[in-house]
Amino acid sequence: FERRSELRLDAEARRRGGAAVSARAMAEEHGKTLRMRQERLSNLENQRSQLEAELDRLAAQNAMAEHRMEELRGKNRTLELQQQREKKDFEQEDKKLIAELRRLKQQQRML
Repeated sequence: FERRSELRLDAEARRRGGAAVSARAMAEEHGKTLRMRQERLSNLENQRSQLEAELDRLAAQNAMAEHRMEELRGKNRTLELQQQREKKDFEQEDKKLIAELRRLKQQQRML
């Protein structure tokens, strides 16, 4: 296997410029490129892991915010119903007071 690899590297060396680039230099360059790729892959895997953790954190935060929004919507509906009831009560009370005021004015005119 090693001999085939050297032959392949020799062929690559000749293709790149002949004898000036040795098989050893090609092997070193190949090793360097391989190490750089492995390092890049490792960095990308680390970034992916960090991004997945960030995504999980944000998803949990979003779920909490949505839950809180639902609670607030429920409270808002309750307050709106309470406000409608109070408005209706105040309007009824206002009508009663206006009627009472008219009755008193009518009574005052008769006196």
